Amino acid sequence: MIVIAVSVLFRRYEIPPSSEQIERAMTPIAIGLILAGVFSVLNLMGGTLLSYAVVGASAAIVCWRRVNPLLLLAAGGAVYAAAFLLAL
Repeated sequence: MIVIAVSVLFRRYEIPPSSEQIERAMTPIAIGLILAGVFSVLNLMGGTLLSYAVVGASAAIVCWRRVNPLLLLAAGGAVYAAAFLLAL
């Protein structure tokens, strides 16, 4: 959220070119926060083979296609619902 807010402010108020450097510097922070969230979710799910498969497939899809992450979240939920109903 911080990276998005700073990016929007820079573009809206046309802050000088040094803003691009700040945005690039914040990229590793955003990536780290996303990875921390992923590891937290994996720990909450118990770290099963199914959870790693869902996370890996979601990461691959996000890397190669422009897909809304909420759709992937819904798809992952559907996979877990199906696994629960089939008692996997």
